[in-house]
Amino acid sequence: MDRELDVFKNYRNINNNIKKRFLKKPNFLEAIEQFGTLSRFLKQQECPQYAGFCCLAKARCENTLNNPVAEAETLLEAARLFFEAELTNVKMKCPSLEEHLSEAILCYNQAIKVYIKEGNLSLGASVSYEVANNLVSIGKLDEAYNHFIQAAEIQKQFSIVDYLCTMQDASSCKLIKENYPVALRHLSQIAITIESMVTSNKDFLTYSLLQILQHVEITRVLALLLLKSSPMDLNDEHLKILEKYTWENRDNDPILPDNLFLLIQSVVMATQAVDGETLLEMEEQLFEFLDIVQMELLHRIVVDVNK
Repeated sequence: MDRELDVFKNYRNINNNIKKRFLKKPNFLEAIEQFGTLSRFLKQQECPQYAGFCCLAKARCENTLNNPVAEAETLLEAARLFFEAELTNVKMKCPSLEEHLSEAILCYNQAIKVYIKEGNLSLGASVSYEVANNLVSIGKLDEAYNHFIQAAEIQKQFSIVDYLCTMQDASSCKLIKENYPVALRHLSQIAITIESMVTSNKDFLTYSLLQILQHVEITRVLALLLLKSSPMDLNDEHLKILEKYTWENRDNDPILPDNLFLLIQSVVMATQAVDGETLLEMEEQLFEFLDIVQMELLHRIVVDVNK
């Protein structure tokens, strides 16, 4: 940081100038400009946490002036600066109390509240989704799960496809943490939602919804195989899913294309037969069809069977 500039003194001076005084009206517009200038300087000096506090002070001024749009934008800027500081600590493996992360989440949540209060659900959801992804990037999956759920509940009010995709992200958090029952509950919820929409309108099964349904189908099968439940422990819905891949003849099921159906069926039958060699072969063949989380689930099955 530039030693010629006393940042803390400047910050205190700006704060003092907006305190209520007898016969003197605080100039919040001037304070906003000054906090912004100080924040930009601190960002140039690679001090994101201090720049974040300047943005937070700037947001309070915007709130006083009843300018919710600028307030939310400044809160979002502060949140990103605090998270940047936390990410630096994580990358450098510095011991900390995660105070930067706490400040970031606080600012994110305040921005979400402002957006929702102003009726801007789309921006509120996108901010919640952003903080969830940030938390995933530093391994905070339980916290990320909560924000994915929050984002999904907001998205449900204006975009069903966004809602379903975010619920998939929420279920992925639980799958990575090996909480298969909760993940399966969310995946089933996604499938039921799509199926009910298609039942009422046969033309509603768009390409996007079909892709989601296929992803859910594969993930549910892999998660069920990892549960190692006996038939008595599975509910009717789970039994029906596994039964489709247990028999030689395929039922009339339009969800998966024939080649992918046969590969997943081979995984199910090889797992039940404890055939580790076949599973290793299936892992290689399915690589191009699965995402990272699904590949991790399949790898867990392979490792488990080959113990």
